[in-house]
Amino acid sequence: MGSNTAFTGSMSNTYAKDAASPGDANALALIQMLRKNAHTALLANCILGAAVTYVMRGAVEVPVLTAWLAILLGLNGARFLHITASRISGDAFDAGEPWARLFTFGAGLTGAVWGIGAVIMFPPEAMQLQVFLAFVLGGLAAGAVVSAASWLPAYFAFAVPMLAPLIFRFLIEPGELPLVMGAMLILFVVFLGSLARTFNASLKQTLSLRVEQSRLLDQRDFNEMFFAKTFHNSSVLMTLSNPEDGSHYDVNRAWSALTGYSHEDAMKKSSLALGLWARPEDRARFIETLQRVGAVSGMETRFRTRSGEERDMLVAGEFIHDCKDDKMLFIGQDITRLKEVERLKSEFVSVVSHELRTPLTSIRGYSE
Repeated sequence: MGSNTAFTGSMSNTYAKDAASPGDANALALIQMLRKNAHTALLANCILGAAVTYVMRGAVEVPVLTAWLAILLGLNGARFLHITASRISGDAFDAGEPWARLFTFGAGLTGAVWGIGAVIMFPPEAMQLQVFLAFVLGGLAAGAVVSAASWLPAYFAFAVPMLAPLIFRFLIEPGELPLVMGAMLILFVVFLGSLARTFNASLKQTLSLRVEQSRLLDQRDFNEMFFAKTFHNSSVLMTLSNPEDGSHYDVNRAWSALTGYSHEDAMKKSSLALGLWARPEDRARFIETLQRVGAVSGMETRFRTRSGEERDMLVAGEFIHDCKDDKMLFIGQDITRLKEVERLKSEFVSVVSHELRTPLTSIRGYSE
């Protein structure tokens, strides 16, 4: 009993420790998602930077384009090394919010480089190149929803400084079409911001459900382990069986000690085949009551052991439901000695009553 109590206490402490900081666990999981998706986002960033430089080579001076691309590639290279180093290192700084804040700072610098580039490369007379710039930067912002929205500060640090200068450039440009383009980009930014928040909320909900599922699975494993320990170490006879044919799923040590049959015997034959019920009609009555009421308690019957000895039993049972089928938990207590004591007491009272009857009759007659 003491060992079971200690076991239960240790498991409860474990659950309390695990449940103490679910928010921290979710934040860490979101940061790990951010780090997992970052390499692909950085690669796309470099490829699009090279593509923009190539397309804009006729509208902007080559040295300016080359300097801008070098800064972008250098910054992305430094961020790539930062991400790779954090995967290798086991330092807590490289796994939690400090790492995420440094990543957010790098994302903000990258967004600012793109925003400055959009102003430098903005061709006033070439609307098709203006649309191309808007398309590229809008695509980068949309892609960041997937790659960076798990950590919202990183997403906004990248998207806002990247698109704000281009929007401003469109709005100050003369003409109706640039104004429409600027307004459309503003709506696009608002839409992406809302989408990023929704995506982030969905990720948090998914992680919370995953944590809850893990907790429930751990609780189920604990319950099964506790039941197994209680079942096998109990001093009373216990079995799990099929209520229809009496075949056993499991029996405990007390069952084997009382009946004389081994666990292997129980797995091969049902209680009926083993002839445990000295009065089979009692089992039929037991099952009928169980199916009608849902539980049986305090029923007396007799068991026949392997040696042929019959034992008085006080039995109880109820159904245990699982996803596959219904099992019957059967509990029995040997009351043979108790019944013998009751019999001896009855005999003693009978003898005393008989022995006292004669002198009492004489005394009563004398008194009369």
